[in-house]
Amino acid sequence: MTTARDVHAKILDPGWYSRYCLRHGPDAGPFYHRVHLAQHIHLYAITADPVFAWIADLFYQEFPPYDGGGTVWLAAGSHTGVRVDRRGRPAGQTRVSLPRAGTAQVGDVVKVRGQRGLWYAITTGRLAGLYVQGTARSYHIGAHAIVEYSPARTGRVRTTPLPASAVDAAGHTTTTATAHQAGDRVAVAARAVLNGVPHLRLASGSHAGRWVAATTIDLEPVPARPITPV
Repeated sequence: MTTARDVHAKILDPGWYSRYCLRHGPDAGPFYHRVHLAQHIHLYAITADPVFAWIADLFYQEFPPYDGGGTVWLAAGSHTGVRVDRRGRPAGQTRVSLPRAGTAQVGDVVKVRGQRGLWYAITTGRLAGLYVQGTARSYHIGAHAIVEYSPARTGRVRTTPLPASAVDAAGHTTTTATAHQAGDRVAVAARAVLNGVPHLRLASGSHAGRWVAATTIDLEPVPARPITPV
């Protein structure tokens, strides 16, 4: 456990998938990145030490554990589709102009080396065979990349008003106002990406089970501790 804690920064590869291990430097792709994230979630469940949940969040920020398929929403207007080579690098692009907003099916969600954010492998429509970057104009519909925290984590409300939402598989949301005030303590049971926006799921109060934007909650700070040299 302490080894996993102490070497996490050397396993992380900012802007790309994490490394397979310290001995074998190259990344092992999205599968083992998800394994590393899950390992720290399990260590948090075993120890209830928030440092492991915090480390899991670092892996999550680099590449959330997307579940592959689904539907992406595309706004009307111009979209750039990128072709990717075997090493995950851009290998050409095509610009497509959509006369109206619509949807397309997603085969996978990946990173493209040297490019920011996440990219959708489009399998239908005019962008089929290309990768489109996830933005406010192109996002995975519904709730994806869900990670559960057990036990629930502690946080404080950063900003109010604090709306809480539910979302269905079609991406339709229902939102209600909460009575939370800035500084209130809340329990958080999960994080996910809802319609392209990071969210946290409340585990306490009258709105337990609903989602709030991740930017509205400050999760518990990680206590200072010495890091063992490796």
